[in-house]
Amino acid sequence: MKKAIKVFIYLTLVALILVGAVICWYFAVTANTVFDDSKLKKFEQSFTVYDSSENVIEQKRSVEYVTADKLPSHVKNAFIAVEDKRFYSHHGIDMRAILRAIKNNVLSFSFKEGASTISQQLVKNTFLSGDKTITRKMKEIKLTKILESKYGKDEILEMYLNTVYFGEGSYGIGAAAEKYFGVKAEDLTVSQAAALAGLVKSPSYYDPFKNYENSLSRRNLVLDIMADENYIITSDIKTYKNEEIILNYDNNYKNEDKTLDSIVDEALTLLHKNKLSDLNGYKIYTSLDRNLSRGIPTPNEYGIQCDYSAIVIDNKYKTIIAAASDVGEISRCPASAAKPWLLYAPAIEEKYITEATKIDDSITDFNGYVPTNYGNKYYGFTSVKDCLTKSLNVPAVKIASGFGIDKIVRYAKKMNIEFQNEDLSIALGNLSGGITLRQLAGAYLPFSSDGYYYKPTIIEKIVNPKGKTVYKKSTESVKVFSSGTAFIINDILYETAKSGTAKKLGALGFDVCAKTGTNGDENGNIDAYCIAYTPEYTVAVWLGNRDFSALDNSVSGGTYPTSIAADIISTLYKSGKPTKFSRPNDVLEVKIDKKSYEDGKIYLSGGEDKDGIGFYFLSGTEPKSVATMEVKPYVKDYKIICLNNVITIDVEVEKGTYYKIYEGENILFDSKENEDTFVYETKNKRAEYNFYLVPYSEINGVTKEGDKIKLPTVKTEGKDNKRITELPWWEYD
Repeated sequence: MKKAIKVFIYLTLVALILVGAVICWYFAVTANTVFDDSKLKKFEQSFTVYDSSENVIEQKRSVEYVTADKLPSHVKNAFIAVEDKRFYSHHGIDMRAILRAIKNNVLSFSFKEGASTISQQLVKNTFLSGDKTITRKMKEIKLTKILESKYGKDEILEMYLNTVYFGEGSYGIGAAAEKYFGVKAEDLTVSQAAALAGLVKSPSYYDPFKNYENSLSRRNLVLDIMADENYIITSDIKTYKNEEIILNYDNNYKNEDKTLDSIVDEALTLLHKNKLSDLNGYKIYTSLDRNLSRGIPTPNEYGIQCDYSAIVIDNKYKTIIAAASDVGEISRCPASAAKPWLLYAPAIEEKYITEATKIDDSITDFNGYVPTNYGNKYYGFTSVKDCLTKSLNVPAVKIASGFGIDKIVRYAKKMNIEFQNEDLSIALGNLSGGITLRQLAGAYLPFSSDGYYYKPTIIEKIVNPKGKTVYKKSTESVKVFSSGTAFIINDILYETAKSGTAKKLGALGFDVCAKTGTNGDENGNIDAYCIAYTPEYTVAVWLGNRDFSALDNSVSGGTYPTSIAADIISTLYKSGKPTKFSRPNDVLEVKIDKKSYEDGKIYLSGGEDKDGIGFYFLSGTEPKSVATMEVKPYVKDYKIICLNNVITIDVEVEKGTYYKIYEGENILFDSKENEDTFVYETKNKRAEYNFYLVPYSEINGVTKEGDKIKLPTVKTEGKDNKRITELPWWEYD
């Protein structure tokens, strides 16, 4: 018993010492923490963004302040319900919520649940950075206590609603109501208020412009919580949930250039911060050329109404030098624009296919999955080069099926692209979750960089308020493909811009590599892409509608996106032309025999075959056999003349082919040894002569004979007979 008492006393003393140490540490780290009332009533962000010439693009924005007496009770209650149920009963720090969060996090082995009150969030939004450290938390606790002692609950709620970030560059309930719904904060409906309250947890994930379904689901959850807290009548929930979220899309979203928002979001990510106020005093230097960006055409200039995004990458420095968008960085299905880097390049790299490989383009059932080509056109056995040039879907799925989804996924990850689905539809660019236009354009960079992937950047560096550079762009690269594979893809995509789906680029007057992509179904297209590039630049264009509604029937990857890309490239090269990609040593240019290729066989041309088809091969994948060893020699034409009992036979064959003339089993003539026309002086008058013709070729010492041809019977009729038999061979029976 005495021993137990001693242990208890010892543990108590240790606990007291630890508590005392924590208290001392708390006062030490918060000693210089100052409560500045001015930050609560007026909120603005004041960072500066510069272009590539260090001219100011954007400096600061203020937000409208809405007083609490103008807000309906359901607006305030929506935020209290989802963010801080005990707001009116605690004194800034909700110990009950903290203990509940600790318990739930321990049980789930995670830190997914927090316990910050509205008062704490207000302090964090106005006084502190977004750093997740114990020191910052201690400062937050101190400032929260001061806040609660100086202001009433309604005042705190008012300040909170005017400082919280709602995404899309909107700070405060007034700006958010106008941005998303085009209304004043005092006119927000219950459903709209619930949607805005749901945004606070993750403004990007629940952004109704970008993730409408996520926003709808979150709105409904907030409504359920409001009912649980008796802020709305349970019987009314169904009505509120059935209310459509009608966005103020056209007036306050669609026509704005969202490039700056993308820059801000990227800066926050790079600095591991989560709100604009964390960027106060920062300077963000970008690679943007403002004049070039302003010169990017919009769909309106082509007479169509839809959303758009376009970027231009400097391939040498891997930086985005121009950008324009009315939707910002959204993720969409890349469709066939993914085929070159997702499927064809990996399969060529692994020597699974070559440019010349023939694939049967015909309707095929892959265990219930039946892909179709655009326009339901099929071409039978088609070269890989033409399959990609024409963007045929069935061959792409066949390659994926044989090559392996696991390999496709592995190569995609090297280019910073991941997706969850692993079915054959990924061969057609059906990537779950989609990818951004920047990711798509970046995946093409290996083709202009000898197979190396670089993550394209728009921010060059970030300088903090003290003048210290806290971020500088990375030049790290990943080797994805060999230089040979990159060159072969370029060769194919050059052809795509000449005669394939991107042939509108052919009017430029110089060679450009390009690939288009169209995502749609029988109801219409919803995404249209063109990615065009040269050794110097990569241009990526997307057209679509943010709400996934169908585009005009005339819009596909090969139409307006390609026209916009062509206009951008024309501007880039207004005083010159692009260079050409040089062929690396590991790529061979080989001519394939046309006749055997038409039969589905790949053999080398005989060397002098002017009709040979040119293909590029990675060294080691080129054909080794010569075509004439497999294709029978044949006779193109011949003439037989009999005059004064002298028979003349004149034969026409392909160059490199010879022939022999037989009478019975006797060889009368061999063109290899006699270049002259066969002349046979008959000995018997009024007789019949039967000759046989056998074409042959000799390659590397091996003789290959063609079919034996029986020539028409020749009759001699005497010395004075002048009859001439001169008919082409096909006119005889």
